[in-house]
Amino acid sequence: MIGKGYADSLLLADNIDPQAFVCWSPEKIERKIINLLQEVKTPLCARGLHSRCAVAAGCEVLPALSTKLENIKTVIDTTKKCGQVECPVS
Repeated sequence: MIGKGYADSLLLADNIDPQAFVCWSPEKIERKIINLLQEVKTPLCARGLHSRCAVAAGCEVLPALSTKLENIKTVIDTTKKCGQVECPVS
């Protein structure tokens, strides 16, 4: 979709299964975020788009006692660290 120009004028966001915030380890969440960001960065760079990526949960994150706050923090920290699109200069 990005390669066809859909990201030129609108925001594209992939999502994370909300159950991941309950069931996954912070390391698994971090790998998922890095993979999502890389999946978006490659076609954005191919189109010369230098912007930030958005990462979102597929639905609301339940405010349950079983929701791991460290997983929410991992999503935020990983997106801040790896979310800037830095395309190589050609």
